[in-house]
Amino acid sequence: MSDTYDVPSSALEGDAVSDYTPKSYDIAPDDAAIADSIVSTDPLALPSASKMSDTIKMPELPPLTALDPRLRAAVEAEIGDVLPHMRESAERRAIQKVLADNARLIRSRAGYDASVGPYWQEVSAITSEYNSLLDEVARIDVAMAEVERWDNEFDEHGKPTPKAVPVLTGTALRHAQIRQRNLIYQASLLANEDGSPGPEASRRLQKALHEDVQLQKAKREEVAILRAAEKRAEQIVRDERVEARAQALAKSKRPSA
Repeated sequence: MSDTYDVPSSALEGDAVSDYTPKSYDIAPDDAAIADSIVSTDPLALPSASKMSDTIKMPELPPLTALDPRLRAAVEAEIGDVLPHMRESAERRAIQKVLADNARLIRSRAGYDASVGPYWQEVSAITSEYNSLLDEVARIDVAMAEVERWDNEFDEHGKPTPKAVPVLTGTALRHAQIRQRNLIYQASLLANEDGSPGPEASRRLQKALHEDVQLQKAKREEVAILRAAEKRAEQIVRDERVEARAQALAKSKRPSA
């Protein structure tokens, strides 16, 4: 007796064929201008979820030495190699750009008002998730570097050498390392090394942009309908006045009984 059997080809074909078509979030060519206007919006122009951050004004341009190390490094990278006589103007431009970018990042982390559309709400959500992942990665780094105690190791001459005994060892350390690798992978889905959206973020942003475009189109249609209704109402009122005037004239022109 054979241990194998033939599967009907019709069954295989039925399993392979599906009527499901994934929904496309591509922006129609006619809607490209609306999408561009949404994406190109300056985040600083959007109302914040925090009223406090809406009132924060950027100070006068500070000197490079006044910036924290992270921003100072970003400015230096932005300046690049310039001739000495161009350094001052290049530095001011770089400081201005880095501070503006940082302000936009802070606004995105703070979140936007509920009146802001789906696209920028999703930008804020992704930014928050990404930074939470990086914060957790940093916390695990600290935990893995934490020392429980110092023991002495002795060489063949009896000379002691301090050796750190970490808090996390064995299974606990391996779990922390696995957890950290998983977090780094999740972060890579949200942002690439160059700061551009990762594959997961790109998918979510495309979906949110599509939704935002549809909302904008619906709002524009409502405005167009309102304007058309106001115009038609004016015409109706005018027609009624014309009719009333015509009826009065007709009455005066009819022969008396």
